[in-house]
Amino acid sequence: MDNKDYGKRFHYDKTFFEDPKKLGRISLVQTGELYVEPTYIIEKHCQICSEISYIISGSGIFEHNGKSMKVSCGDIVVTPATGYHSIRASENEALFYSYCGFDFNDGVKDIPEAILDFYRQTNQICRRDNTGIYEYYRKCTDEYYNETEESRILIESNMMQIIIGAYRLFCACSSSKTYSNKCGNSGELVYRIIKYIDKNICGKLTVLGISQELGYSPYYISHIFKEKMGITLKEYIGDRKTDKAKQLLKLNSFSVSAVAKQLDYENTQAFSRAFYRSTGKNPSDYLKQEHK
Repeated sequence: MDNKDYGKRFHYDKTFFEDPKKLGRISLVQTGELYVEPTYIIEKHCQICSEISYIISGSGIFEHNGKSMKVSCGDIVVTPATGYHSIRASENEALFYSYCGFDFNDGVKDIPEAILDFYRQTNQICRRDNTGIYEYYRKCTDEYYNETEESRILIESNMMQIIIGAYRLFCACSSSKTYSNKCGNSGELVYRIIKYIDKNICGKLTVLGISQELGYSPYYISHIFKEKMGITLKEYIGDRKTDKAKQLLKLNSFSVSAVAKQLDYENTQAFSRAFYRSTGKNPSDYLKQEHK
């Protein structure tokens, strides 16, 4: 084994440095997943393209042009196509992350200038994801494994989901803001509540928070939701969190503690209690059953 591979638990890497893969609006330079032991270092290297990384589990330090930032499970990091970049796992935790490096193709006219400007910025930035963006990394990886005739189209689609999703996350764009503040009927309001929960399933979701975001009283949205859906809004949030937890546990990439952190539970014990209330099983038992 090459010395540079010591400390790596797992590395899936597709690189196109010499001949970037053209995918419609973008050219893909590199994509993959890397799982490394504590203290492992990805040495300083020249950054030749924009890069979006997602921290699947663990923690570490991302450095760009001498500026360091701490990262942990659920973080999205955007590194610009300039300067020098290095990564190291923390002292006591392994680091597992996905990454994709890309450039926008010349002559593309249907990408808003605001998105292009966002990826032209020169500072590395980090924010906690609350949208479930990791799903699109996994889909890209799956398509590279499959290598079917339609894979190129699907890879571009998922890459654009990552690129635009990251832009919206950092620029605080919210689809709910495009609606008028008040709904014309109760059915429309329930639809907006459901869409808001789906969009923010990995963040902290409360009846009060949703009511403030949508501009109604907690009592009103709770009453309307129960009337239309037959269950309380709090129960629905719990069920959707459990559904997302099951999805993450099935991926093999996430431990119980990582899922708890990803879904913004206070701690692993709080997540386990919520999961048991919904399924009658502990997350660890569910995990063992799924991976038999």
